[in-house]
Amino acid sequence: MTSAVLYVVCCAAPPALSSEGLIVRAQARGWDVCLICTPTAARWLQADLPGLANLTRHPVRSQYKLPEEPDLLPPADAIIVESPPLFDGFAGLALSFVWHVPNVIRLRFLAYQDPWSKEMIVLDGQPTGMTVSEGPGYQIQQSINSIVAGGLSGTGLGFGKPEYVPLAHSDFIFAAIVEELGAVTGLAVLFLFILLMLRITRVALLLPEGQVFERLLLIGICIHFFIQVFIMVSGTLNLLPLTGITIPFLSLGGMALLVNLVEIGMVLSAVQRLESNTA
Repeated sequence: MTSAVLYVVCCAAPPALSSEGLIVRAQARGWDVCLICTPTAARWLQADLPGLANLTRHPVRSQYKLPEEPDLLPPADAIIVESPPLFDGFAGLALSFVWHVPNVIRLRFLAYQDPWSKEMIVLDGQPTGMTVSEGPGYQIQQSINSIVAGGLSGTGLGFGKPEYVPLAHSDFIFAAIVEELGAVTGLAVLFLFILLMLRITRVALLLPEGQVFERLLLIGICIHFFIQVFIMVSGTLNLLPLTGITIPFLSLGGMALLVNLVEIGMVLSAVQRLESNTA
């Protein structure tokens, strides 16, 4: 019975130093390991980590076959690529041309293009028997209808029909707010989020220049809030394709609420530290 073969592909110089531990763990589980390297990575291995190649049963293989290498290497049962971020970017760009887009993303883009479309949905060459308006577009239709019904002043608290909007308690909470409390209240909610983000940015700018980590942390929290609000409000209004994240402190979601509260706690901690330093 032949053992499984793991290929470790090193695309950079130097390769990740975790390669040695990875090979040792793989061999402890009975795997044969083969290193596949670019010429630069192979030279780095031979110069600085010669013992790494000796750990493997198969020789280090570069872009060009080395004299001691066999003509044919065994087929791989698993492949691990260790590469720098720049290589990952090129790999992602190449993958975008060959990647098969998941059906859930295709459906959301169809709904974004025209939620009222009567076009039959075809997935993987097979008709689904359902139109865009009957399937993925229905949620956006109901969201826009509820926003239009609310108008400027809303239908009144408790007098709306948010139950007609799928997931009105989470993804489409903004539509429910605008329907019952009006567009004025919706704009006021957005203004409060903008005010919160401006205050967080102000605290980050007031921190001493030496506290780089704290400043970057607060800016990251501000960006996180902005992305959540921007994507979900835009999705509710069909300005962007819809996705399933939350609006901070409004949408139902235990873990999302916990993360947002922790972020606000870290901001308040920075404010307290700033006040103690200026006192």
